[in-house]
Amino acid sequence: MSQLSNLVGENIRSYRRENEMTQVELAEALGVNTMTIKRWENGKNWPGDLSFEAMAEVFGVPVQEFFLGPMSKKDLNRVLARLHSEWGTSSSRAR
Repeated sequence: MSQLSNLVGENIRSYRRENEMTQVELAEALGVNTMTIKRWENGKNWPGDLSFEAMAEVFGVPVQEFFLGPMSKKDLNRVLARLHSEWGTSSSRAR
């Protein structure tokens, strides 16, 4: 499939491992079978909208992070500093 499918699959795997879940546990939490999780993680299949929303809830992240990946604190601070300098907004550093 596409590079985006591979990125999404890598992010799903990363969040699953970060949350110390097995593929079986994630499948049970989402109401899908384990092979579905394997296909998603390998970029061979694409989760539907409801699955993305359910995974976001399970992992406690916005849906967008499956497409972009997590932003490091360094990157977030860089973005906040740029916004502050360009727009004069108050920003605090990411913790």
